[in-house]
Amino acid sequence: MEWSDTISKSEPRSATIKRRLKTIPMIFLLAVVVTALLPILLLIAAALDIVQIVHRKKPAAHVPALLFGEAYLLADIVGLTALLLTWITSGFGYSKKQLQATAFVCQQSWAGFMMGVSKFLFRLKLEVDGQDSARTGPYLEIIRHSSIVDNVLSAACISGPLKVHLRYVIKKELLGDPVFDIAGQRLRNHFLDRDSGDPTEIAAIREMMQGMGPSEGALIYPEGTRVSSKRRMKALKAIARNRPERAEMFANLKHTLPPRHGGVLAMLDAAPNIDVVFFVHAGLEGIRGIKDVLEGGLTGRHIVVQIVRVAREQVPTGAEIGDWLDRTWLEVDRWVDEAITAMSQGTQVPTFAPAPALPSA
Repeated sequence: MEWSDTISKSEPRSATIKRRLKTIPMIFLLAVVVTALLPILLLIAAALDIVQIVHRKKPAAHVPALLFGEAYLLADIVGLTALLLTWITSGFGYSKKQLQATAFVCQQSWAGFMMGVSKFLFRLKLEVDGQDSARTGPYLEIIRHSSIVDNVLSAACISGPLKVHLRYVIKKELLGDPVFDIAGQRLRNHFLDRDSGDPTEIAAIREMMQGMGPSEGALIYPEGTRVSSKRRMKALKAIARNRPERAEMFANLKHTLPPRHGGVLAMLDAAPNIDVVFFVHAGLEGIRGIKDVLEGGLTGRHIVVQIVRVAREQVPTGAEIGDWLDRTWLEVDRWVDEAITAMSQGTQVPTFAPAPALPSA
């Protein structure tokens, strides 16, 4: 692939250094403390799991969650060490292409390892259909956001096995993890301030889309955040102030949030020849935070992923893209509902189909 000479820069260098002086030592400190106390913590976690199984009739989750946390901390230390070594071998950051290439390897190794740990500890079953449709780029991947696991799903299903280099539009809060921070900012990603309303955010997203090759793609979560009933009501109220008919369209959503148009429209406008890939999944509903994991909500989940590609000539143009995205998102919500029902009944999950483009007037 053709690496860009420009590494992502979304903030002043001084702010980056200040943050990393906090987050990197914190990871090392937590790793030392948790590892040293692991035998005691495992006994406590096991006791909590016994109570959870016997009295709350829920699966054991405290021991798996603790082991996952330990694996996460150790993976971050290995990742940070690898990123330091690759910075040194790139001539202390002089070779930008080498820095980006090694950052992608570190990113995928980290994500693949964490997904493998999750599958093992929480007995997850991951079923992926349509993977070959995402084998070659360039394209825009549009993915729903239902849980804390979503952040590694694309890496596990596309970037890792297919070696497709995805450029992420992702919330800036993830800069709090130093591996996400360092690897992510060496690559062509944009860490988004979701509620700023700053027009430079859109400009940065448009710039991120430039120069994608056949082994590249871009990814965005159009809902902007993980779904919840409270967030859905907030989004619908905000939409109703200016577009009550659109709020009415989404009034009966069950599993998703109304999609935001700005990022998607900017990305497709900036790259007018790329296809669109919809990455839909079911099985992770209700896993919004650590509390849900500790209560056993993640244990034994069956996750179904479907990847569907839409050729660019089948995608509407201009302002009609927003309407098409809205109609497709209604189909996403319907598909998730049908998929959940099918999995609970042990029947075949239906195939997702995006909304067709409406004929031109």
